Amino acid sequence: MKRLLISVCGCIAGLMLTWTSLYVLSQFEWPVTWNTKRDPNCWDLDHCDHPSIKNYLVLILFFLGPSMYFGVVNALAFARWPGRRWAWANGIGAVVAIAGYYFTFAGPALLAA
Repeated sequence: MKRLLISVCGCIAGLMLTWTSLYVLSQFEWPVTWNTKRDPNCWDLDHCDHPSIKNYLVLILFFLGPSMYFGVVNALAFARWPGRRWAWANGIGAVVAIAGYYFTFAGPALLAA
């Protein structure tokens, strides 16, 4: 029961990390650099006629990936890993998630500059 509770806490922490990262990054004035004309390989769901299932799967993984990661790590690590290893696994997961969100927002602007 404790392991389930720790896993759910990890999932909630992952959702909070996702929301906080995307909220903070959305407050910046990023230049619009993507092409908005419609094409079959469209990654902007607002401008796609028929988004593929692959687009939706990537979007779900994008939002729920950190939550799933922290839930699994906390379930595996509870009462098995020392605190330092647990902290490193969660810290590296947080840095990778934040970097992924940052480069999703800033990547096109950095490449265009």
